[in-house]
Amino acid sequence: MPGFELTKNPNPVSPPDGTLLMICRTYKIQPSLALQIQRFVVASVLSFTVIIFTGCSDSQHAGGTAEGVVSFNGEPLANAELTFSATAEGARAAYGMTDENGFFKAYTHRSFEGIAPGEYIVTVDAYKVPPGGFTPDGKTFESGLSAIPRKYAFPKQSGLTLTVLTGEPTVANFDLVGEAPTEPEEFKISD
Repeated sequence: MPGFELTKNPNPVSPPDGTLLMICRTYKIQPSLALQIQRFVVASVLSFTVIIFTGCSDSQHAGGTAEGVVSFNGEPLANAELTFSATAEGARAAYGMTDENGFFKAYTHRSFEGIAPGEYIVTVDAYKVPPGGFTPDGKTFESGLSAIPRKYAFPKQSGLTLTVLTGEPTVANFDLVGEAPTEPEEFKISD
């Protein structure tokens, strides 16, 4: 049998005169060392996986949820990246991405579940042409061509905030307004 080795049973059953010793000798099957190591490795990997996916509890555990819709001038904004920067020192940021209907769910980078309760400054970034991309007429945009006014990409300029409460779902709809740039713009981040 692969993975097992036969060892002589130290207590064979035989008649007292020993005549049938060869016929009655019994063997017990023991797992080989390689199989024992394989079992140990599999058990260790499974234990480690359970620990990683259940996570360690800490004060930054996501205890709230936030979802909503992002629109630009009244139309759903697809493929926009949202960043939720916590205002409390030491608190974790959260992220989100809109689908084709502008819908997003916020999640923490570490747990991919929800968002910690607290106050957040929200930034939104969306591109018509991603950085380094090309337009249909072959024009290159090294810094990308934004689909929304660039002010929404900067925490001190976006004007977007979010308050997440413990245990209560937070619905946050952001309607961005303005003119989308037609050319890449150079921005300086102001204090």
